[in-house]
Amino acid sequence: MKTLRLFGLTLMAILLSVNFTSCSKDDDPVENPNALVGEWILIHEKYWGTEESGSYNEESSYDFNKPKDGSEKYIIKESTTKGEFLLERYYYSDTEEGWTDNGKITIKLEDKNVKVLNNEYFYEEYTSLTYELKDNKLVLLFKCKPEKGYEQYEDYEELTFQKK
Repeated sequence: MKTLRLFGLTLMAILLSVNFTSCSKDDDPVENPNALVGEWILIHEKYWGTEESGSYNEESSYDFNKPKDGSEKYIIKESTTKGEFLLERYYYSDTEEGWTDNGKITIKLEDKNVKVLNNEYFYEEYTSLTYELKDNKLVLLFKCKPEKGYEQYEDYEELTFQKK
């Protein structure tokens, strides 16, 4: 009986020591949404998906210091409403010789998702929009809404911005 009790206590001590082990240092760091505030220049864009003729994968890169036709930038500011941000979108045009305003929206962050609160431009064609902040880079991943009758096809867009 003493042997059984000793075995039980030993087993309980082992289980308790394993249960009290912490992994908090291994957890992902909590992102600071206010790190979004600032000027962001598009450095890479990627489009991929499937269509009737098969799959496609297209990429373009942009020079951070020398904008060219098609370059984009976002200026993100804090809103007066907590958790909301104002996003001003600009595109670079060689013919217009500089950055041209391309609309403003208000966004709200919900975990890794971006919820568009007012839709002044292009966001109506997306079913989801997620973001990731990493090493002074902002990555936006759009999942596009399929056209009616083409629900079996998928369309994605990934935009990578670098903070100025």
